[in-house]
Amino acid sequence: MSKETYEEINMNSENLFEIFLNGISNIRGVAIDREEFLCSVFKKYRGAKYEGQEDDKEAPTVLQCIISVGPPQAGISKADLDEIADKIIKRSRYMTTGVSFLAGMPGGLAMAATLPADVLQFYLQAFILLQKLMYLYGQWNEDFFDAVGDMSEDAKNATIVYIGYMLGVEAATKVVGNIVAKATSKGFIIRTLIKNSLGRGLAIKIVRAIGIKSSAKVVSAGSKAIPVVGAFVSGGVTYISFGPMAKRLKSSLSKMI
Repeated sequence: MSKETYEEINMNSENLFEIFLNGISNIRGVAIDREEFLCSVFKKYRGAKYEGQEDDKEAPTVLQCIISVGPPQAGISKADLDEIADKIIKRSRYMTTGVSFLAGMPGGLAMAATLPADVLQFYLQAFILLQKLMYLYGQWNEDFFDAVGDMSEDAKNATIVYIGYMLGVEAATKVVGNIVAKATSKGFIIRTLIKNSLGRGLAIKIVRAIGIKSSAKVVSAGSKAIPVVGAFVSGGVTYISFGPMAKRLKSSLSKMI
């Protein structure tokens, strides 16, 4: 989305997701380094070579191929990727209930002063999960943030579409449906498909809908915009709602391979 698009969204200062998008670059620790993540997840392949290439000193390792072309494209099975994704989701789900997560992220509590703590917890964990699953399923070939800590426009658009999809926003669901229908084993295609599907008006519509839906789904337990108390009061609601949404995201990406 262009700068003008965000300025138009800014006219609605009460949109919780818009506030999150504008401030996310100020929260250190929310960015997932793609190479570090893949090296950690697939560390057992660090020195492994493909069958028949064991004695070829010039042949890349399996891990090097995973980083270069993506895990599924490097030969990691869908079953293995789904199992890894389930473990990542389980850890992320527990993280949505703890204020310690916010307290440990510079800038996190500052944003919690403007957003209900449980809503912010959901946004942060959904965003972190999105990065990890995009990398895991071979659908994003670079970091979401550049060297100076700014998120790329393509990454912002992916965040809008997929967090909208997790929350069941109709417009986002249609975009993801079109992406899955055009799935290819080549990988790294989501960026292009989103760019072709997400016009200015549609992006604004999804952002506004996310703000409304997240307020209703996550804050329905009556939590207030008080950083510490709010998360404990409605942590159970956040935990319960995050699981199905995370699995919905996983399912859509798993279908791409």
